[in-house]
Amino acid sequence: GCTGLTSITILDGVTDIGDKAFNECTGLTEITIPGSVTSIGDGAFLFCRGLTEITIPGSVKSIGDDAFWGCTGLTAIDVSSGNPKYASEDGVLFDKGKKTLIKYPQKKLGTYSIPAGVTRIEKEAFNSCRGLTEITIPGSVTSIGDDAFDCCIGLTKIRIAEGSALDTINLTDGNDAAIEYY
Repeated sequence: GCTGLTSITILDGVTDIGDKAFNECTGLTEITIPGSVTSIGDGAFLFCRGLTEITIPGSVKSIGDDAFWGCTGLTAIDVSSGNPKYASEDGVLFDKGKKTLIKYPQKKLGTYSIPAGVTRIEKEAFNSCRGLTEITIPGSVTSIGDDAFDCCIGLTKIRIAEGSALDTINLTDGNDAAIEYY
């Protein structure tokens, strides 16, 4: 809750960013995470509304639940290429094999096409992404976690591959998006 904290450089040698370490540091706009960090805890950056970008170093092996939840200014989550567990593409966080989409930054605007080959969308992956207007979900996606698209109030269209296994999943919880098949 240090609302006046605007930037921080974590010292080299620190291995863990604890649960809720920067919770409600709403003024935080810049953070440097060293290559010694291996773990980012649950809610580590919860409600860091001023944070616009974050880079996950190659050393990080675990990112806790809701690590970036409520980061309404976040436009990109980038991952160093040498990371053995995580990857990013266009600022979106995935597992290393890009089979699971973990987190879409809340302030990323416009349309988005999930890359072919992704099979799972993690719970709350797009939660409260108010600037997301349209999303295309490929036929490779067979599983969507709870509240994945909850409160995406700007979302007007969800495009799903014809014959997809997603017919029975409620994708429009908390928004008025139309579902279209392609």
